[in-house]
Amino acid sequence: MEQHAYDIRLLLVFGFLLPWPALATAGPCYDLSKGQPTGLTGTLDYAVFAGPPHYANVQKGDAPNPSFVLRLAHPVCIQGHKSVDPKNSVQAVQLVKTAKVEGKLKPLLHRQVTVAVKNPAPDPAHRQAPVFAWVTSIAPTPHRAEVAKGRAPAPTTHQMNAAKAGGTAAAVPQIKFPKERRMAGATHVMELAKKRVPPPTTQEIDVAKEDGTAATTVRTFYAGLADGRGDLASAMVIPRKRAQGPFSADELSHFFGHLKKPIRLENVETNGSGEVLVQYRYAASARECNGRALVKTVMLSGKTYIQSIHALDGC
Repeated sequence: MEQHAYDIRLLLVFGFLLPWPALATAGPCYDLSKGQPTGLTGTLDYAVFAGPPHYANVQKGDAPNPSFVLRLAHPVCIQGHKSVDPKNSVQAVQLVKTAKVEGKLKPLLHRQVTVAVKNPAPDPAHRQAPVFAWVTSIAPTPHRAEVAKGRAPAPTTHQMNAAKAGGTAAAVPQIKFPKERRMAGATHVMELAKKRVPPPTTQEIDVAKEDGTAATTVRTFYAGLADGRGDLASAMVIPRKRAQGPFSADELSHFFGHLKKPIRLENVETNGSGEVLVQYRYAASARECNGRALVKTVMLSGKTYIQSIHALDGC
């Protein structure tokens, strides 16, 4: 009995002395030099990572890098490359689209999926997802209850190649906006409601002087809209104007997430003093909009935010 208690105490002491990464990487360990992993299961998410030059923050001038991300249920370790440390756990993998999965990822956002991947490689610049891989197939992962009822088990790598996008959830019906806020195309969300929200005072913000910073913030805003992610786009707007109204995450998602043709940024020009002229295309119906907008930005606490967007061509 005394020996048993001693063994338990020894195990507890040894466990506390182990570094946290060693305890966290109890899952499988993949060897990148051998092309591993070839398949993964997790929750599909979408993020805008900060790219060059500093890979730190798009609102401080780093180029936006929109990416699909697979959030793994349990941490894994990665080895087989000089830039990775198998002692550090990995719980997110960037997914690079291939022609085989074109149009299949977005409908599966926030769902549990199984993917087949190839050519996994390290990406130490993005700590949030330090590994990326090309996706060759994707399918929703059946719930355990469904498998218990006699349905097919989780698809294998070969089975997923035949998976169709029809397995996704039904499309959400279009949200109709009130008439007083509905204008040609997306003008109702591209112009700030000035009557409801007073302009910020001089003490609150300073005009953004970094044209490069303004451009990356604006690009990130439109990248979020392009994928129907109103939360990512709204985060680029000054805080006092994103809580409710046309620049709230919900309304941006409702409109831009259900366009017939997603918005696509065609051109970005900086006009100085934090102003950016953008050109974009989208289609809410059979008629396609080829529009422009003047985006004014401001700097708040060292980060650049969008202050206003004025549509120039009625859409």
